[in-house]
Amino acid sequence: MTALRQFPLLLLSFAFAASSASASDTASFETQYRRAHELCLQILLPNSMARPEGFDLSAELARLEAERDALALGFASPAGVKFLVAKSKQDTSREAQLCVVELLATLASHNLAPSP
Repeated sequence: MTALRQFPLLLLSFAFAASSASASDTASFETQYRRAHELCLQILLPNSMARPEGFDLSAELARLEAERDALALGFASPAGVKFLVAKSKQDTSREAQLCVVELLATLASHNLAPSP
């Protein structure tokens, strides 16, 4: 939940990302975002799927988070950040907002946020 409280600060810190994305960039970002959103849902709602007895949920969540974080790196450009900010404005569901926050936080934690 801490990430959600920091969301306005993340948006402000990435507000400089005003360059426009090409159509191919947008299509690529859309594909990456759809997969990241699926992963976010699995992370946020881990008990929504049946699991075999003895399933290591902690290991699965760690794997899903690592995959989501790897996808976040694909947004490490002004156009990618702009795409994520636009997504946060289009889909205001809690899950989508948390997903965008996590993707932006991953970029920030790796110091991959584009410089102004």
